[in-house]
Amino acid sequence: TLNTLFVDKNLRYHGLMQAFSRTNRIYDATKTFGNIVTFRDLEHSTIDAITLFGDKNTKNVVLEKSYEEYMEGFTDAATGEAKRG
Repeated sequence: TLNTLFVDKNLRYHGLMQAFSRTNRIYDATKTFGNIVTFRDLEHSTIDAITLFGDKNTKNVVLEKSYEEYMEGFTDAATGEAKRG
């Protein structure tokens, strides 16, 4: 089963949901969710797809944090300072 999906392509709507859903296929108790790492800003496309295909409460289930909160969780390349996300 696929645990982590690395995306370096602009995805939208059905294609985005289909690709992201591949990490959600649960194999057994050891895999309860998947991870998605994007190299492009897909925040608006993701929100649009969730709004179109999900119910009104889906966004809070799928996206645990905002895009900014996830980005803050990386090490600053210029200063070397680690930041929590």
